[in-house]
Amino acid sequence: MDGLSVLSRLPQGNVLTYDKDCLRCKFSTPNKPAAAAGIKSYVGQKSGQRTVSDYSFVTAKNSQKSREILKEKSIDYVYLSKYEGYIESLLYLPQDLGLYKIYENANSEIWGTQ
Repeated sequence: MDGLSVLSRLPQGNVLTYDKDCLRCKFSTPNKPAAAAGIKSYVGQKSGQRTVSDYSFVTAKNSQKSREILKEKSIDYVYLSKYEGYIESLLYLPQDLGLYKIYENANSEIWGTQ
């Protein structure tokens, strides 16, 4: 929740969340956590930011294409979830994507676009 609180205090913008599900992950809880189940609506609900779920950013063939996707979708922030063995990460170097780290804790990372 700390990451979402930080996100709520940032200027209004579009937040990219990964649209993916962790099919092979095993968790200590009986139900799969929302982040690992591909459910990211909580990001917008808790932060008050507009969210854009996308999978093409994660599967882009190179950093230039990923950067173009951020621009095309007018992304201001990238929100990455972490939960036990499920960890979302950037596929390319942040500087190649034009991103800078705003916040990180055990459960999330927030990146801003330059």
